[in-house]
Amino acid sequence: MRKFDLPGAGVRLNCLDYGGEGAPPILFIHGGAAHAHWWDFVGQRLNGHRCFSLDLRGHGDSDRAPGEDYSIAAHVADLEQALQQWGYGQPVLVCHSGGCFVALPYAAAHPESIAGIVIVEPRIHWPPELLERASHRNSRPHRRFATLQEACESYRLIFPPIGAAPEVLAHVARHSFRQEPDGMWVNKTERLAMAGIWHISVMEYAARLRCPALVMRGDRSVHLSQEDAIKLTALAKAGPAVVISNAQHNVMLDNPDEVASALRSFVAGLK
Repeated sequence: MRKFDLPGAGVRLNCLDYGGEGAPPILFIHGGAAHAHWWDFVGQRLNGHRCFSLDLRGHGDSDRAPGEDYSIAAHVADLEQALQQWGYGQPVLVCHSGGCFVALPYAAAHPESIAGIVIVEPRIHWPPELLERASHRNSRPHRRFATLQEACESYRLIFPPIGAAPEVLAHVARHSFRQEPDGMWVNKTERLAMAGIWHISVMEYAARLRCPALVMRGDRSVHLSQEDAIKLTALAKAGPAVVISNAQHNVMLDNPDEVASALRSFVAGLK
């Protein structure tokens, strides 16, 4: 795996290259409060395909946004700029959770630039209590830790893992913190980095898609219901949703083998 930079709209975006060969390439887009390394265990299983994973602005090892601009328009502009210059051909976008709110508006506006889209566990409804909790969380400063070990031991997923192996969770945690100039460790994600997603309608943008699409959910998801997945596939003119077994919201961590297999089948159908 190698790291390289892609130009965003006034920011530098970090991208991981898992290697592999074959077209179309696959570009993973993580969810809110996550980072590119969440997709490592899927990307490394798809060695028959050229796979990449992107850190959105304010996440992972990408730049923080000037003026704290974390609007959806800014995120979409980043993706547009990056894909104009990356030189690997039309990708299949594989977006998870909050990343769907970036990838779907982009895909609806630029269908000619991608080979397809995989919509993984998007949030369809925003209950008032969830919005209030998210707003409160965004206003809190990050905790600071004296050591990386202490930081990793504190790391918790918003949606508890079901099938994720301990080494998978440890890997994600290790890549979730950065060291400050004073030596303390803090979470890499800016609190406001996905604050602009709340008004985006997944269903509205799915209905605008003009590219091949696939919907994916965990069999024990509390995020995307079976009923909503059916509605989403109909709007996106996709086939039946893929249900990943022994998985909750974070399917790529809970069951990377099944996720990789589903992606392999979808991409094969595009050729």
